[in-house]
Amino acid sequence: MKESINYAGDFNGIGLSIERFAEKMSEALLQINEASEQVAYGSEHLSGGAQELSQGVTEQANAIEELSKTFAGIALHTKETAENATKAKQISAGSRDAITRGYAQMNEMVMAMDEISNTSNEIGKIIKNIDDIAFQTNILALNAAVEAARAGASGKGFAVVADEVRNLAGKSAESAKNTANLIEKALLAIENGLKIVSTTSTTLDEVISSSEKSAEAIQSIADASVEQQEFIRQVNDGVDQISAVVRANSTNAEESAATSEELSGQAQLMKELIGKFQLQREILTKTNEDESE
Repeated sequence: MKESINYAGDFNGIGLSIERFAEKMSEALLQINEASEQVAYGSEHLSGGAQELSQGVTEQANAIEELSKTFAGIALHTKETAENATKAKQISAGSRDAITRGYAQMNEMVMAMDEISNTSNEIGKIIKNIDDIAFQTNILALNAAVEAARAGASGKGFAVVADEVRNLAGKSAESAKNTANLIEKALLAIENGLKIVSTTSTTLDEVISSSEKSAEAIQSIADASVEQQEFIRQVNDGVDQISAVVRANSTNAEESAATSEELSGQAQLMKELIGKFQLQREILTKTNEDESE
């Protein structure tokens, strides 16, 4: 029990007031002490949680940084792919133009070969006429030689001329025949050339068609690469925003941890200050211990 102090005279009321004030103060300090203990306990847990949060946020920041680097690498690779696709498209377009020019030149060559073939046919007709004329000349020369032989000595000179004419006709016929053979060979060569040109033309058509399809495919790759670049840019923007939020959270977590530690220190200091007072609960405990003895 609490020991009562008797005050004399007018001091009795003052003494009682002091005792009541001491009791109220003791109760208040007891409540403050309990509150400071709770604050210290909560501050320690809050500090630990803030430190764990700060560590987790730091790990998130590192992971996001690695992710950002990865996307940057992908963006660079996609950009190179788009550039290469554009170059390939230009090369393909150049090849297609060259093939188209070659195709046009080949058509011109076919037209020239057709003209040569037609001209050769006309020359063949002329040579046929020459051969016919040579044949008829040869017949006439032969008839003239027969008539000269009948004329005897007076027709001897004419017989010589007739022989020369017949020889020239034979040579003309032989030359015409050789020329006709050459023209025939030339026509065969032209015909074979036209077949080769026709086959080459078909092949060039297929090459041009394939080149156009390749150009379309390359254009699709380039377009897809550009779209992918835009998508990656948007993702990078999102990652940058997340990174900024994570950095802000990291800063807030560090500040929260520091504040918690400071609050824990202030609570401990408050406990120490309150510990300097002999509180009512301690007085009662000590009194009970004295009475039990």
